[in-house]
Amino acid sequence: MPNCPKCSASLRPTLRDSRLALGCDRCGGLWARDGAIVLLPEEVGLRADPTSRAPNDTRTGLCPDGHGILIRARVEVSDAAPFYLERCAACHGIWFDTGEWARIASTELRAHLDALWDPVARRAAIAARNEARLAGDLRAHLGDALHDQLVALAGALEAHPDRAMACAYLEERLRG
Repeated sequence: MPNCPKCSASLRPTLRDSRLALGCDRCGGLWARDGAIVLLPEEVGLRADPTSRAPNDTRTGLCPDGHGILIRARVEVSDAAPFYLERCAACHGIWFDTGEWARIASTELRAHLDALWDPVARRAAIAARNEARLAGDLRAHLGDALHDQLVALAGALEAHPDRAMACAYLEERLRG
């Protein structure tokens, strides 16, 4: 039997007559081999509170099937604290620390887990997070009304052929 990437205990099958999904009785983690995600019921791996962060989420581990170090991907589901999933680059198995599968199983992310490790999708997610932070900071500093006016002005100028003139006017007007 393969060993748990987080606590090295032996993994055991979690689905009847299937080695596609293996669980760890010691730490509550779940190893889902390629193809197992569509078969996994939501209640698999519900040993812990699904909103809590797994204590082992601070580090990665080795592929239980012996392919090397698992690659981490940041996961953000609704307004809850982000967490990390680990996937093997060779066999595409995914490691869920205790409670992580429960957080993903009932979301649309379940069908799109591969995007977490896609470089283009990861860059887009980072850009979206950064844009949301900037908007939040602007809103906090400027207030809702001025923020909304600024966003509307930027949208109007974005495709305008003389936007450089408008930017120069604003810079000159606000300088003095």
